[in-house]
Amino acid sequence: MRADLHFHSKYSDGSLWPNELAEMAKNKGLEIVALTDHDTFDGVNDFLVATEKLDIIGIPAIEINFVDTVFGFNSELLAYFPKGKFENTFNFLSYYQGLRRKVAEQAIVKARCLFNTPNLNIDELIELKIGSNQLKFLHNKISLTRRDVYTYLCNKNVSHGFVNFRISKIIFSIPPSL
Repeated sequence: MRADLHFHSKYSDGSLWPNELAEMAKNKGLEIVALTDHDTFDGVNDFLVATEKLDIIGIPAIEINFVDTVFGFNSELLAYFPKGKFENTFNFLSYYQGLRRKVAEQAIVKARCLFNTPNLNIDELIELKIGSNQLKFLHNKISLTRRDVYTYLCNKNVSHGFVNFRISKIIFSIPPSL
């Protein structure tokens, strides 16, 4: 059985919408796929509908950044929900998705000052990521990443002088009760 259990859609740092990922998976002969966007489940329903129509198994999942405070180990955790029950995790992560947005907004504010580019704004970053026709519907459902900010600055021809412009990485500590 051919599977890929680590897909990202435009809801986080991927380049395709969930239904497009499902179509790509089918075209590549995959039989089981998982959507593992960063800190958001917002694309899962579209993904599952598309995989069902294409007769492939779709698994809801998520990728979470975390840190082990004892050892100082930073990593990412992939969590899978094959039975589709992820409400508790959804509620927990909605807060962190908001933090990602705040980090992106702060990066835009810093870039305005650092690179003397007052015309930068978060709405334009989101429009670049998802397209203007989707902006109102998806504006608060998108999980923004460092790559999104970097891509936006490059698109705006901001001469930042860095090979990799990095903004603060959000690291989550997951309480033992979850």
